[in-house]
Amino acid sequence: MILPGPKSVFAAALLLLAACASTTLTNAWKDPAYSGGGFRRLLVVGATDSPTHRRVFEDEFARALRAAGVEAVASYTLIAQDDTKIDDAALKAVVRKQGLDGVIMTRLVRIDKKTVYTPGYAWGVPALAYRDSLYGYYNGAWSPYAMPAEVREYESAVLETTLWNAADDKLVWTATTETFAPSNVKSATLDFAGVLIEELKARKLL
Repeated sequence: MILPGPKSVFAAALLLLAACASTTLTNAWKDPAYSGGGFRRLLVVGATDSPTHRRVFEDEFARALRAAGVEAVASYTLIAQDDTKIDDAALKAVVRKQGLDGVIMTRLVRIDKKTVYTPGYAWGVPALAYRDSLYGYYNGAWSPYAMPAEVREYESAVLETTLWNAADDKLVWTATTETFAPSNVKSATLDFAGVLIEELKARKLL
């Protein structure tokens, strides 16, 4: 059996950190009665009590949608930035004035706690490395003998995203996603947007 050395341990740690920002689609539904085509002009709304998080989320999600060929606009650019909760009348007025055909809205459902366990392991330097020469010993001395087991806790954000048809105010599509360890709103939104845009394209809604 070949035991991992310091470089492979470091690489494994990087993979773990990368996985911590991943988003998965857990549920999705599309109205079977909807017969319209893909949405081309969307208002992006992030329902959150934090104005800063709202702006970052809406900016990144709208940017990702535009890269996918959709004319998307962040709601905070059209509705007062200080308003964390958008008034119904103001939202409707903006949608009509801008000639948007849909609204895509995301809200936080809950925060879950996740525990990740990494088992410990050990390896040794061959005995000959010590007896052969000074340099053999020196090289072997840089290799650690053991890596202890580790338990880490992360937060997982469960989000609900809904797509509404501006023509009749009806719900067209909804999805639930889970983002593991969303420590940075910008990077988490980029990953989140990629997952949802792929789903929306598959449903022919974009």
